[in-house]
Amino acid sequence: MAESENQRLKDIIEELYIRPMVADSDVVGDGKTATALIEELNEGKGFGGDGSKWHIEKAVAKLGGLRDLLEDDRKAKENTGKGILSDADRKVALNESKELWTALNADDVAGVVTKNVQAKPEFAKTVSKLIKTVISAESMSEVTGQKFAVPENLHLKAPQRAVPSGERIKGRGFAKAFGVVGGALNAAQYPVDIYNYGFKEASKQLSESLTDPLDVVPDGQGAGCVFFGDCYVVTPMA
Repeated sequence: MAESENQRLKDIIEELYIRPMVADSDVVGDGKTATALIEELNEGKGFGGDGSKWHIEKAVAKLGGLRDLLEDDRKAKENTGKGILSDADRKVALNESKELWTALNADDVAGVVTKNVQAKPEFAKTVSKLIKTVISAESMSEVTGQKFAVPENLHLKAPQRAVPSGERIKGRGFAKAFGVVGGALNAAQYPVDIYNYGFKEASKQLSESLTDPLDVVPDGQGAGCVFFGDCYVVTPMA
């Protein structure tokens, strides 16, 4: 188990590892949540003797906690010049986040985990929101691969906040089924996005969600291009 100084990080890490009272027969690999989730995606079987325990809810909750912690660290560093995490703790938080993000983007081979989540509409919304907020968090750039940049020609009084730039990262595998956040949820998130990313970027994201809810329009060619001039072409990797 990784060592950490920050108590919030320590609590999350302890939850990510198998509990001492769990039977050895239920331990998969290194006993971590991400490893167990991948096993469930592949085999379609839960744990706990009767197979009723699944790790998707814990994975979503703990990745959300890591995202919040890393964002708090980033904002503290921007505002005061000093983050709330040491360099070592930040590295641990990013590594744990990468493991969970990789698991959530793994293929749901058996299809059971996806069906279980879809059977719980409120939790399905939680999963979708998590994917969106993780991708849109600058502190998670190293985890998701999403690039960020401060928009050019901002008003002098406008917040100098970095926003997602270039190719937009989307969920893969299991996460792909929940990666498109519905227009209604995006509308509810709109005021928060304005605060975090500014009026233009928030309006662009909402417009794209409402006009292309199934995410079929190529990146850089949708509402963001038509109404906001944010046009670009994604070049396939060789």
